[in-house]
Amino acid sequence: MDFKSVLLLVLLGAAGTAALAQSEPQELTILHTNDFHTHFLPSSATWMDEEPKPLIGGMTALKYYVDRERKQAQHHLLLDAGDWMTGTPLSDMEMAGAAGGGFIQLINRIGFDATVIGNHELDGGIDNLERLVELLNCDVITANFFRDDELVADYPYRIYQRGELRVGVIGLILDDLFDIAPRFPGLEVKNTVETAQRLIDEIDPQTDLILLLTHQGWQADSLLATRVHNADVIVGGHSHHRIDPPRSVNDILVLQAGSYTRYLGKLQLTVQEDAITAHHGELIPLWVDAVEPHPELSRLVDSFEQHILAEYGAQIGECKIAMGRSYYDECDLGNWLTDVLLVMDDQVDFALINSGGIRANLEEGPVTRLDIAEMLPFQNYLVRFECSGEELLTFLKHNATASSFERHGIMQVGGLECSWRRLPGEQVEIVTATVGGKRIKPRRKYTGVTVDYALGRAERYLGFIPSEQTNTYTLMSEAVTDFIETHPQIERPAGGRLREVQ
Repeated sequence: MDFKSVLLLVLLGAAGTAALAQSEPQELTILHTNDFHTHFLPSSATWMDEEPKPLIGGMTALKYYVDRERKQAQHHLLLDAGDWMTGTPLSDMEMAGAAGGGFIQLINRIGFDATVIGNHELDGGIDNLERLVELLNCDVITANFFRDDELVADYPYRIYQRGELRVGVIGLILDDLFDIAPRFPGLEVKNTVETAQRLIDEIDPQTDLILLLTHQGWQADSLLATRVHNADVIVGGHSHHRIDPPRSVNDILVLQAGSYTRYLGKLQLTVQEDAITAHHGELIPLWVDAVEPHPELSRLVDSFEQHILAEYGAQIGECKIAMGRSYYDECDLGNWLTDVLLVMDDQVDFALINSGGIRANLEEGPVTRLDIAEMLPFQNYLVRFECSGEELLTFLKHNATASSFERHGIMQVGGLECSWRRLPGEQVEIVTATVGGKRIKPRRKYTGVTVDYALGRAERYLGFIPSEQTNTYTLMSEAVTDFIETHPQIERPAGGRLREVQ
């Protein structure tokens, strides 16, 4: 047998071995997080019955559980689905040339493979976001977000080799970004579905598994799953859902791991011949009592905590009863906050605040500046606006519709009461509507107060655009803090302001 024949047999044998290897089942573990909102410390598990409440979460706990799971998995990827920023004062602390740079230091010590940009990364401005992207040690992947026709992120996608598997990860930010985030000159978001499918088609021949790393919410992820083909998994964020176990939509596994560093998502996959043949997913609660702290990370966390406590740790009041939030319904905390605005501003007839702007509950007991900073973390200014009674009735109907059919987060109200009933076709009919205890008169002028964020999206939240607006240049968080300092005893407010009736 000549040399060429021998070489041909060797090559054929090698090709056969490679084909055999590729046909064997391959294992991969996807670890995932989302919506940190700079929550770097553990918090009380208020939903537990036991006393005292156990502690859950924080970056030290996340590091421990991630390292534990990595040791148990031969091949793994660690992915984050965005919204690192806004939630605690750590977002505002400037380090390494960026507001929130300290939290990026914590993220870097966890050792992520990739993350996607979330809407709250824009809260500090586009220049600050680009600096945060520079500071991150992992791949920042967002394919449909541009500034002056250039990607804001590092990459539109990445392909990771894990054992015999080639794993493609495509990053996507929500289509309606500028409905909920500030728009800066030159920014553009391209269509999520079109971008996803174009890149899926591009990398499909090069990969065995395709993941979409998204920041757009559970519902949008589910819709995306019905509109694309040849993707395998969607790792999502934005809506803070705890999806346990993973949900299959159009044969695509959809994942999300809650928020505030309380859970680590874990998806174990078996992949063979370009398809998932078996999977098991769960959310791992990050209980602090099981954690062996990482010395370097713990020192960094402690230093940030001490810095924040020095500025925000002073007690300013006492809450007599725990008050919570609700996104689609009236809630104690929304009622109390709007009542505070009415007391603080005697020039207004009613007060409104968007439910999504309230980011933490008030627990029974001492209230500190930090509690208010975490409850109202946004740089939202109070703005007075004028409207007619007819426009006010339009708002109440719009708000009632949002509540009954969960179209978007409602506006919590002070000084107003409204009842309504549902009609066919996802419509509502107002039954009663009052301002200051009196029937709303359509032709009369009324003055309201709310945050500039909501007025900037008035069609979404009010159902009309007020023609007269006056910025008070007072931050919502500062107004509430000032109120508590002079009214330190916080009591449950009167309820029954927004009611659906039969």
